[in-house]
Amino acid sequence: MTNKTMLACQVCGEPFYGSRDFHYCPACARGKKLDTVIRIRSCQDCGIEFYGGQSVAWTVHIRHSRQQTGSTKRLARSGHWGALTDASFAARSM
Repeated sequence: MTNKTMLACQVCGEPFYGSRDFHYCPACARGKKLDTVIRIRSCQDCGIEFYGGQSVAWTVHIRHSRQQTGSTKRLARSGHWGALTDASFAARSM
């Protein structure tokens, strides 16, 4: 174990290996992150409560559907939407 030092967790006192700037064992660090960063959020569209980070505004399913509709709107607006037809090939060759 290179650059690893035996340290004691500041919360539970359990010994663990880590660099000198670590203060918590992996279990306590995960718990502290859950307490501070990941909180119960409510979806802006449907109002369902879920655990999420700081910038999460929608549930996973709604976020996925919003990304899909956004990409289809963007493609339709730019004119690159639709199947390739003989007319589109003719327009490209000119």
